[in-house]
Amino acid sequence: MFSVKHTGEKVKWYRGRKEVEADDRLIIENKPGFCEFTIQNTLPTDRGSYNVVVTNKLGNDSAIVKLVVEDASIFDHLNVQISTANFEDFYILKEEVGSGRFGVVHKCIEKSSNRLWAAKIIKCKEKKKAEFRNEIEIMKHLTHPKVLRLWDAYESPTGFVIVTEFVCGGELFKRIVDDDFVLTEQDCAHFVHQICEGVCYLHDKQIIHLDLKPENILCIAKSNNFIKIIDFGLARRLQVGDSIKVLFGTPDFIAPEVVNYDEISFATDLWSLGVICYVLISGLAPFTGETNGETLSNVTQAEYDFDDETFDEISDAAKDFISKLLVKKKENRMTIHKCLQHEWLALDHVDNQCMKRLSTDKLKNFIARRKWQAPAASFQSAGGRPSRTNYMNGGHTHQDQKPRQFNQQPSVNRHNNEQVTWKKNGTAIRALNHITGRFSERSSSTSESTSFSLPTQYSVSNERRTFFRNSKPPKP
Repeated sequence: MFSVKHTGEKVKWYRGRKEVEADDRLIIENKPGFCEFTIQNTLPTDRGSYNVVVTNKLGNDSAIVKLVVEDASIFDHLNVQISTANFEDFYILKEEVGSGRFGVVHKCIEKSSNRLWAAKIIKCKEKKKAEFRNEIEIMKHLTHPKVLRLWDAYESPTGFVIVTEFVCGGELFKRIVDDDFVLTEQDCAHFVHQICEGVCYLHDKQIIHLDLKPENILCIAKSNNFIKIIDFGLARRLQVGDSIKVLFGTPDFIAPEVVNYDEISFATDLWSLGVICYVLISGLAPFTGETNGETLSNVTQAEYDFDDETFDEISDAAKDFISKLLVKKKENRMTIHKCLQHEWLALDHVDNQCMKRLSTDKLKNFIARRKWQAPAASFQSAGGRPSRTNYMNGGHTHQDQKPRQFNQQPSVNRHNNEQVTWKKNGTAIRALNHITGRFSERSSSTSESTSFSLPTQYSVSNERRTFFRNSKPPKP
């Protein structure tokens, strides 16, 4: 459905130079100041550009929208099995389009069909392969248009190649801060509605994403506003009766129950959704502190507000939506089904306030900070998961993933972004060495000296959780 709000007297839709004629499938509904164009039972031949022209006494104005029609039928009944064959026997590897800590993404062409796909090439050791097998196992069951779909998978002695849909629109947040994009609150509601559709599908499949954040929401193409949820490396299946605790995530978007090492639930994703929504409409992160430790402390307190002047232009419905997600007790948060029923996400919810252009200056600053933090922006459990590739053991989820503790000498891992763990007075100390922490090492034939700077220490005991800044490790 396309919709346009206008002050004209006449509205016409065109495909190319030909005016669209309404029929039982192509429905054009004109309302005072508003027009909707709906294409029912969309066909592949419907794809392409449509032009809407609005005319009044002063002249006319126009806008072009592009309709993308996905051939989802090719994924029907697809049962991906990890192959040990040579990937390049079946695909032509093309240019690199992205990279991260765990792999490089290339375009690739399937030889048998000439279709374009994305190939994520992952290099890892045998003991770390369980994580990626888990990711593939989860993705093979996902066929929703708002979720990145798996097409093929290959395993070799040195790693994996995961073949998925090719999504070329880039990160959602980067798309909406482009100079040619006019962001309104209605746009924000449209994006959040799509995210909710994808999350609803996952939750109905008993899957918790556990890493919802802006970087994992991509636009299908730069020419439209449709999104997909990506990255299922941290996802978990949650069946009735399961009790799962985890200690990983991204500080700005992590839920209080994760920081507190309490049981997670589907509501854990809903907290992250609330933070994404808050940032999307304001460009501000509700819980960000000077350090990751301070951010986590703010999350556990679950205190935020709408006091910034940015929210003066935001509707009460949007604030209500966020307020029902950023609730400390997960049991009291809206479910994903309630989200989809909320008035803010109603597709016919249009008023003058929702159509005002929103400033994206603060959002640009947020993206710049995230880019600087990106190499080291994960909250990870000490010992139990010093890096993403260590959080599993043999491909099975740890139902009670407690941090490893050390009795005297600190166990020092000299890789940046990982942690130092030690025990003092019966308390496990986790040093979050994410952004400013650096390790330097000097060694000789007879001794070794290690110095390190810890921006934040996160102390956990049975009774309380307290943050200590700039303190030194205890003496053995």
